[in-house]
Amino acid sequence: MRRAAAVFGCLAAVVACAAFAVHCDGESSSHPYSARQYVPDRDCVLNPIAIDVVSGPMPGDCTPACLVGSGTFQDGSINTWVSKMCPPLPRSFDTTGANPVCGKALAAFAREDYCTTDGGSTNPIPKDAGADAAAEAGPADSGPADSGAVDAADSGPLDASGD
Repeated sequence: MRRAAAVFGCLAAVVACAAFAVHCDGESSSHPYSARQYVPDRDCVLNPIAIDVVSGPMPGDCTPACLVGSGTFQDGSINTWVSKMCPPLPRSFDTTGANPVCGKALAAFAREDYCTTDGGSTNPIPKDAGADAAAEAGPADSGPADSGAVDAADSGPLDASGD
């Protein structure tokens, strides 16, 4: 994360310089390209930050794109970002979407799963409890109440003691 902070600091300086590169007619010749970093071990995306400066006026929104940087972060994760800003895309990133991590990054972005400061996220994928969870939970409340006595309807993986 220190590397991300250093990258953010450098990019903030670049964005500040780009803000001063305005033509006399008021149109900017460049703009910051912002994206959300994908955090693979939490399967969520961080708040958007400027990751590059690209030429042209500020665009609207387009289909989300996965951008993969050339390096990795200190934790070994791939430098992966997601953005819905329209092109031009930053040239210093792989924007083909071919990296396997892109599918997960785009899915986290699509379900609006934003990383929170407490180590969680706003919309995580529910963990699969497995097939045993339904059997252990018992039948749904859709029929008459069980008397509690062990009878033929209670046959299954549990013995009469409930173990």
